Amino acid sequence: MAVALCATALAGCAGLASLAERTHSVALTDTGETRLGKGAVPLTHDHSGQSALLRLVDGRDAFPKRCPPEWRAYQLRLGPAGSIQWIELVQGAEVVHDTEPGTTFWQRLGVGVLSVFPIESLL
Repeated sequence: MAVALCATALAGCAGLASLAERTHSVALTDTGETRLGKGAVPLTHDHSGQSALLRLVDGRDAFPKRCPPEWRAYQLRLGPAGSIQWIELVQGAEVVHDTEPGTTFWQRLGVGVLSVFPIESLL
């Protein structure tokens, strides 16, 4: 079994392009004269001396920091009493909601009433 697995892995690697066929690439050191660099000048002019980079301690924070608020999802966890808590990241701070965000009392009541009906056969 192990021999067959190793043979399959080696056969898959045989189809890779050789290093001689690859295009040489380099990192640009002066980006001010590039098309992107010139396009960024008007956007950064009013923010001179400030960095456009944000240091993240945890890599998992990268997506929530970059995406607009309407794209973000809530994290769920159990609270101290065993109830569900919705966790939202707002400007780097954790906001805890004890009720489902974006719902009214009447919507939550309606869901609670409907949840007692047996609908498992419809799922």
